[in-house]
Amino acid sequence: MRLKLKAYFTALWCACCVIVTYMYGTLMKKTDVLEISKESGPVHEEVGNSNRLTTMPLYNDEVLFTLNYSDYATESFTGRAEFTEERMEKNEVEAENHPQILVWNAAQTPGFRIPRDGMCGGGCRLSDDRAILYESDAVVFSMKEFNADDIPNRNLRRSDQVYVWWSEESPWMTKHIYNVSETYTAYDENFFNWTMTYKTNSDVNGMMFPYNAKEFVMEQMKSRSKNGKDIKINNRMKSKSEQDLLRTQALKLIRKKTRSAIWIASNCGYTAAAVLRRKIVTELQFSGLEVDIFGHCGDPNVPEDLAEFLNLISQYKFNLAFENSFHCRDYITEKFWYNSLYAGTIPIVWGPTKSDIEAVAPAKSFIFFEDYNSTEELVRHLNSLETEDNAYLEYFSWWWKSSETFPIYGIHDVTDDLKGRKALFDFELNAFCDLCRLLNEGTHKKAKKFVRSLESWWFHGESTKCLDINHGAKLVKYGSGYQVFELD
Repeated sequence: MRLKLKAYFTALWCACCVIVTYMYGTLMKKTDVLEISKESGPVHEEVGNSNRLTTMPLYNDEVLFTLNYSDYATESFTGRAEFTEERMEKNEVEAENHPQILVWNAAQTPGFRIPRDGMCGGGCRLSDDRAILYESDAVVFSMKEFNADDIPNRNLRRSDQVYVWWSEESPWMTKHIYNVSETYTAYDENFFNWTMTYKTNSDVNGMMFPYNAKEFVMEQMKSRSKNGKDIKINNRMKSKSEQDLLRTQALKLIRKKTRSAIWIASNCGYTAAAVLRRKIVTELQFSGLEVDIFGHCGDPNVPEDLAEFLNLISQYKFNLAFENSFHCRDYITEKFWYNSLYAGTIPIVWGPTKSDIEAVAPAKSFIFFEDYNSTEELVRHLNSLETEDNAYLEYFSWWWKSSETFPIYGIHDVTDDLKGRKALFDFELNAFCDLCRLLNEGTHKKAKKFVRSLESWWFHGESTKCLDINHGAKLVKYGSGYQVFELD
């Protein structure tokens, strides 16, 4: 009996020692992490009962990537990892094997780092150091800064290296402001391999939506495209509880809105379309619509902080998503994606064709200006929506009816997540993320491709209204060394 009791207490004592040792080790690990956080910035932030990762450099002073909460939310991690010095050294070694992207025009180098998540293929290194030309997997040439007298030595080009033409501007801008047709003709046939633009037929998807909305937009394109089966997405319908929650959140957002319409613009006459859209805004105001104007065309005090910027827009029921080009194929910018859908308001769209906007936008999420015979007719419709909550709410039904989730300020993103981030959105990240994915998949090594005629590809299929210097309107151009338009 005594032997049994002795064995029992011995086992109990050993168990206690194990527990104490484990707790001490865990405490020491947390202390290590906290010591690192003093040097590198906050590692974890306690929010209620959850442990949320905020911003922390993953490497030393020569940081290749920075993981913030938005990036972390889309990572395919299954647990909350503690980033110790050993883990950081391991990540640094792993990053050396990631594809290298060189931005040839340093002035256009994006101010972000490509997240190492699945959408981006696991991550890439991004640099504007021309010394690494030969070891780069892709060389990106910005349309805005391209100089025929400043290109790489053709003899230093690797056979599996891709030259990528990158543009965020419309064909109207590239033709009349940047003279693309004159600049690039000599580099057809054997210079550029891929295109990276907002056009849906680009080699690299550079559409100007938030990069973490990629699955959502791909779903929209798949449902409306004949060859949509080629678009790979992870389809998952929202549950009944999710739908009810999102509908409730939409109602709460609507009831907080106190203003009618907002227009944010700084180009008031630099392009022909800018003059046309300013005329439309004036006509809407004369027709009775209250429009608050921000930017160089109105109140210049636009919040730089992204959270404050979105909070400003979310107070309005409508956003005038008016582009600076007219009927240029697929030209849909942050004015629609960010200043409207992300900010939780209804966009009134002018600039794209209706078929282009319908191809990518959530069903019944916008009001198309050209559907109305006059500004008076449109304003009457807007006034009716302002007084009928159920009719207004219909424009938000895509929140719960779509299977994928589009990030919405105040619903999926909250103020704390976006605080301190500049209101210069991440649509550029979407392009570089997709480029990174293609490089990680080895697409550049599987089949060699050249853009036979950049001019032909870029301008092919564009309407006369897009390319005409006046967009078919009665405008006059004046000024020396730059373009300014006014009504004739």
